Amino acid sequence: MSSFDFHGLTNVKIQGAGPLADYFQKLYSEFKTDEVSNSAVDFHCTVVDEIEYSPDATFGAPLDHFAQKGDDIYYRSGNTIIEFTDGMYDQIVCEKNSHPRIPQLLLEFKIRESMLEHDYIITHASSVVYKGETFVFPAWRHTGKTNTILSLLQDGAEGYLSDDRVFLSKKESIKAFPTPIHLLSYNLKSFPELSDFSSVDRYRNCINERINTIASSRDSILLRGLKLISNTHLAKTDWTPAAEMFNCEIVEKTNFDKLIFLETHPEEEVSIRKYPSKKAFHFLRAVNYQEWNSEIQDIIQVLELVSDSNSIQFSNVSKFVKKETELARELVENTDTYVLEIPEEEKWNKSLKSKLITKIQSI
Repeated sequence: MSSFDFHGLTNVKIQGAGPLADYFQKLYSEFKTDEVSNSAVDFHCTVVDEIEYSPDATFGAPLDHFAQKGDDIYYRSGNTIIEFTDGMYDQIVCEKNSHPRIPQLLLEFKIRESMLEHDYIITHASSVVYKGETFVFPAWRHTGKTNTILSLLQDGAEGYLSDDRVFLSKKESIKAFPTPIHLLSYNLKSFPELSDFSSVDRYRNCINERINTIASSRDSILLRGLKLISNTHLAKTDWTPAAEMFNCEIVEKTNFDKLIFLETHPEEEVSIRKYPSKKAFHFLRAVNYQEWNSEIQDIIQVLELVSDSNSIQFSNVSKFVKKETELARELVENTDTYVLEIPEEEKWNKSLKSKLITKIQSI
């Protein structure tokens, strides 16, 4: 059993053993705390070998649906089955080999609720302290969040906050989400010195990159499936704490100085310019919808639909999203925003890293 305390606002308990439990222990290692009483737990996830699954009714496709048996509600996606105890999204049971996507989405929504009560919104971004200034790099997936902070950490950045998500307030305050840095094959290709993989692992990554390149250049269901299989089973990745790779410290909370949005461009050049606050707002809202809000809204609305218990209190997701959107607008209106245009991930090299650092230092 493991307990986690997120900024003194959300207590999470993961009970059980197996790959899913191991994943959460590694991902949230910086938040691990002494065991807390059940009455103080805000989110509880029990990991079991197998869920007995014999629902009375299902809603959806055979391998992708919600289901109900008594007061318990289930979600199934392929071989992943999640049980919502008494229909509550913050009390779940998962099989040990479940994919972490949905359990993590639910767990972090609970954290987001607590943070939003204190006017902090989640942002899909990486962040470091570099030469005394805190930089935040919001971006879409696979746009360069990790490569950007790796460049700055190699150049002596003294503080690490996150490589994937942070919490920001309109008062230019930032709370860290210091998960280990997730080094994917393209990160290791750009920063090979950070890898201790064997020659076989490197060869696997080379094959995976080739498959991704071919699949991305053609619109084919077969190739998209091949890309998914390759990324899941062939690519070798690593989760490494920043402090193990660089001479930096974890910064839990500070004020941020620069909000720099990342965009990829086909040219092998790096440029930076002011970014209109209206665009920055739409960027934050769209990314949050794509990364988290669309799926969490679907799940909780179905739970409200299926549950028969009037005593169950669900979060009003619409109000949550509305407040988050309002705070995002206020945040960018009170902050200088920039956009950093960088090449696609496979074009990163030593020269590009130097150009990137120079551009960031220029503002």
